[in-house]
Amino acid sequence: MGYGLTYQQKLRANILPAVGYSLPVVALGYTIGYLASSARSGDLSSLIPPVMTLVGGVSIYAFGLDMRNKVIVGYCVFVFSLVMLYGVYVGTAAREVGQINRLISLSEAEKQIRIYRENRDLPADFPAWMLGDVK
Repeated sequence: MGYGLTYQQKLRANILPAVGYSLPVVALGYTIGYLASSARSGDLSSLIPPVMTLVGGVSIYAFGLDMRNKVIVGYCVFVFSLVMLYGVYVGTAAREVGQINRLISLSEAEKQIRIYRENRDLPADFPAWMLGDVK
């Protein structure tokens, strides 16, 4: 079975099952990678090794230990790892952009408050009671 077939014939026969196996693994890997990197919490990052073990174990359970199915298990773990790394990259970029946008927003708000205070002839510094520095 499969001997004497061209590469295109083998690819055509196996592309749909490969996509079918990939979709849930891709969704899980991306979600875990994104959440682990965007949260900046050690708790989520420490879940990565057990989840990768879970994906490998569930793949072995679902496809069995047949030699023919070991390729599918390896493929699922590889796709999960690759997509999880991409999710980590996207989550980290989103977190950094979010922090920069937040700082820009706070700077603009501070500028608006200073202009308002200047227009009302109020002192440039905020009163201590506003900043919580009451002694």
